[in-house]
Amino acid sequence: MYRRLLISSIGCALGSCIWLTGCALLEQSPPPAPPPDVAMAPPAPERPGAPWQDTRFEDIPVPPEFDLDYDHSYVDISNGGRRRIADLRYTGSPSPTEALAGIQREMLRSGWSLESLSGVSIKSLRYSKSGEQCDMIIRTADEGGTLIVVRVQPAP
Repeated sequence: MYRRLLISSIGCALGSCIWLTGCALLEQSPPPAPPPDVAMAPPAPERPGAPWQDTRFEDIPVPPEFDLDYDHSYVDISNGGRRRIADLRYTGSPSPTEALAGIQREMLRSGWSLESLSGVSIKSLRYSKSGEQCDMIIRTADEGGTLIVVRVQPAP
């Protein structure tokens, strides 16, 4: 009886060690590579005076005082550049009110149609153009200044 208890205790301890070792190895594994058709937004060449920092999105103007946060942005362009999906985050020093005024004016100049505008302290805008939809959120950033989130996708 004691022999069976001793053997099962040793078996449980050995199994726990193997399980813990496997979990530790999983934590040390590098993250999987993204699928081949997903492209993170690479740094775009500097274009002095340009309102947008990525030439693939020149038709979506953001004031030049804003910087693209490459670490928190995502871009997927496929079908020969005709299908754009993006989640872009910009931060800058102008106030949300100043950013909103400039974006509204320039989006209309770039051929986008305003579908909706809502919010008080956090502004939410939706534009459409040529089979695409562009949603924008403009708010005060957590660290001060202004945050602009731009989401581009095919229109539903």
